[in-house]
Amino acid sequence: MNALLLPARLRWLSLAALAVGFALYFATDFSLGGSSPLALLLAIGSGWLLRIKEPIGGNLLVGFGGAALLVFPFLYEAPYWYSLLALPMAVDGGQGLWHWWNEG
Repeated sequence: MNALLLPARLRWLSLAALAVGFALYFATDFSLGGSSPLALLLAIGSGWLLRIKEPIGGNLLVGFGGAALLVFPFLYEAPYWYSLLALPMAVDGGQGLWHWWNEG
């Protein structure tokens, strides 16, 4: 596997996981009082859009939003599919921060 193609594939996997996360949320209509994974999904989606203009801010939102969504089902009684879907998002945000750090 070419090491240069891995970030692009991971980025597309992260975007696909975000889309499936939204579909899972709206299919199950999951919300517990004040806690809902929708806010984290929206933060990750806005991080994806922000990444176009401001890479560091977008990568921070994607990485920390993915990490928060990764532990969300363990804190609340949510489907564990969110943890599986959040893993590519958290890794993608962390990898984006790593590349940004090495550039400067």
